[in-house]
Amino acid sequence: MNEGKEIAGIFIPFAAGVTCGTFLVKAKAPGTIILTATLAATIICFLRFRIAKKKSLAQAAVSFFFLGMFASASWGNLNEYDIEEPSRMVMAARSVSEKTKTVIDSIPFRSQESGQLVKALLTGDKSGLSQSTIEAFRDSGAAHILALSGLHLGIIYTILVWLTSFLGHTPEAVRTRFLLITLTSGFYAIATGAAPSITRAFLFILLNETTKITHRKKKPENILLAALTVQLAVNPGIITSAGFQLSYMAMAGIYFIFPVMSGWFDAGRNNPVKRIWDTAAMSVSCQILTAPVAWFRFRTFPEYFLLTNLIALPLTSCIMILSVGVILLSAIGICPTILIVADEWLIGLMTGSLEIIMTM
Repeated sequence: MNEGKEIAGIFIPFAAGVTCGTFLVKAKAPGTIILTATLAATIICFLRFRIAKKKSLAQAAVSFFFLGMFASASWGNLNEYDIEEPSRMVMAARSVSEKTKTVIDSIPFRSQESGQLVKALLTGDKSGLSQSTIEAFRDSGAAHILALSGLHLGIIYTILVWLTSFLGHTPEAVRTRFLLITLTSGFYAIATGAAPSITRAFLFILLNETTKITHRKKKPENILLAALTVQLAVNPGIITSAGFQLSYMAMAGIYFIFPVMSGWFDAGRNNPVKRIWDTAAMSVSCQILTAPVAWFRFRTFPEYFLLTNLIALPLTSCIMILSVGVILLSAIGICPTILIVADEWLIGLMTGSLEIIMTM
């Protein structure tokens, strides 16, 4: 039995169990009965679990289903704990976030809105954005760009991979890069509030980097299912979060649908038409799975999502990468004016494009 089937046969039942347990809790089923029944069923299943037998995967699947159900029911019946004060790491992350906002506010953009948009994209603080900007993103179908998500941490991850590439690929370098990338990504996730999609992206990064340091073959579907299980095990109640659902649906589309659509047009990776095709294919593959969730939760569907993403996603990546450089150089007082002007020009190009799409 191959590894992929084994992982799917365990992790998917766990998620199904969490879902089932969540519905039972919301239906106000007797908590004692739920907890007792699921715990008993789990113990029975584990006692019967034999790895060497052919039925072991089926037994494991049943076991993990009840484990997920038990975890969700337990979480739903626990009283919330009052945390008097955050940990030192959380406090440090918040402090860095506030200092970053201060640096952004000090950058001499010609338009105050430019700085506020940079702040929103990098720290998640949208409080300073004008209503017109928010409406432009929302009505053009680009609201997901303003909502700090896995997309943003993915761009930060790309920057970190590039910045640490000079270390090389020796065993020592791989371990050093692993620590630098995972710790910085985790710190960023905490500093920006650790939203469900940000946490999902961090788990993806952690698992991806772990495959490198352990020299294991990276299988995207296994990373997705492992991250899903870890996140649900830590916080089963998060399964009802719209951000959590949309984030995993988007990644499922990228991992399972995008490769098929990308293969429909084969013209070499460096072909500009191929790049446009892949960007469009990725946007469509995400929408195929996220659209039903978005419609069910919000009764909305972005009509011009394809055009919006073709324009906004590349510009968002460029703006965030350039903005990180501007912030770092501004923090030490040596940022060239040309970088600030270029950053603001890209911001204006994106907001202007979205305003045009909004009126279509």
